[in-house]
Amino acid sequence: MSRILVTGANGFIGRQLCHWLVDAGYDVRGAQRGLHQESNLSVTDVIAVGDIGRSAKWKDAVTGVDCIIHLAARVHEMNENSADPISEYVKVNVGGTRSLLQACSNSDVRHFIYLSSIKVNGEATVGAPFTVADAPAPEDPYGRAKFEAELVVKRMCEKQGIDWTIVRSPLVYGPGVKANFARLVQFVQSGIPIPLGACTNRRSMIYVGNLCDLIGQPLVAQNSRDKIFLVSDGHDFTIPELIQGVGRIIGKKPVLLPIPIAWLSVVAGIVGRRKDIKRLTQSLEIDISETCRLLNWHPPHDVDTALSKTLHNWQG
Repeated sequence: MSRILVTGANGFIGRQLCHWLVDAGYDVRGAQRGLHQESNLSVTDVIAVGDIGRSAKWKDAVTGVDCIIHLAARVHEMNENSADPISEYVKVNVGGTRSLLQACSNSDVRHFIYLSSIKVNGEATVGAPFTVADAPAPEDPYGRAKFEAELVVKRMCEKQGIDWTIVRSPLVYGPGVKANFARLVQFVQSGIPIPLGACTNRRSMIYVGNLCDLIGQPLVAQNSRDKIFLVSDGHDFTIPELIQGVGRIIGKKPVLLPIPIAWLSVVAGIVGRRKDIKRLTQSLEIDISETCRLLNWHPPHDVDTALSKTLHNWQG
């Protein structure tokens, strides 16, 4: 049985993945910035590597492992406040990935699984969902850094004789989720009217349990090597459907106002939030048929169950 290093082990996805891997019988090592962050991680051992970037200390972390699942990243922020976001994303997501792979030289590592983002494909779909065959078209600093990191993974793994697998994920939700999904739930809880009733765009997302199951597939499937996989729950929501689903589970009937999108854009422009409204009202659909075919995989958790598990005892 493989010994696996999971970077970003104490993050939202990392914690869930470590539990999934241990339950599946794998020997798991977690890597994170500092040991003070550790809190009942379900792993064999935990190693501190410092800030994720060019100076991260990966040597001890990669020693004795034959597979790495690289989750650690500077994540996408809707309200970016860095003066130079491109440099920050490149430093962590590209530089950190490069330094990790440099540490794999002359090691026992034989497989590198990289969690990327659907933003490598682009920000929105029009008429057809994203497929793995589409040419990358990242638009924002996060998406461009993730794409550059993918190129680093492919180039350095091929040079070192390491198999690679890249997984492009959309928004991930599940128990303990924060950020944008949490904000949406808080809006529904508040009872404040939500002016998104006229939205007909469709969005792909993925439940963290489905993502962990998908990430686990390349560990056993030989035809996953040196390939890119797109992933989602296999069910796309309109924004009103998602809001109504959340309300149904938490017992709060949302008030959805059918405000025309053009009006929302005007108001958003006045308050400096036009990009946010554009992103929220665009479609982003993912075709996972090739992923399902190649890996003989189907998301094990349906969306109703996934939302229920996410919102059970919600403390957001």
